[in-house]
Amino acid sequence: MDDELLNELVAALDELEKDEEVNVLIITGAGRAFSAGRDAKAILGGVEWPGGPRFKKLEEFSKPVIAAVNGYCFTGALELIMCADIIIASEDAVFGDTHTRFGMVPSGGQTQRLPGKLASRRPRNCFSPAIQFPPPRRNASGW
Repeated sequence: MDDELLNELVAALDELEKDEEVNVLIITGAGRAFSAGRDAKAILGGVEWPGGPRFKKLEEFSKPVIAAVNGYCFTGALELIMCADIIIASEDAVFGDTHTRFGMVPSGGQTQRLPGKLASRRPRNCFSPAIQFPPPRRNASGW
């Protein structure tokens, strides 16, 4: 997810907000992954900016937002899906937070959203903690 994609997301949200025929928004990835997240090198190099304010636009969207997660969902993508109202994970979904691998602090709202999301999502089995939880481990731990 680069700045261009996030800016396109914000523009699309503005359009969809006005569209009375749109009742729900479903976001998902294409192919074998939801998203590996943001480009850490570009952010650390000052070429791109953290996604936080743009993620908030998704969180404030007036219509229900469903994140349908397939495959890998890491770091910035994890922060993005936490803005959804409902998170549905496929059997092969793997969640992870790699901020510390790059010496970064989560700035997309993850540290504020995660505690509340875990409490409300765990009983419905549709979210995993921000460490890597592939399907066998996720299922064994009750997620």
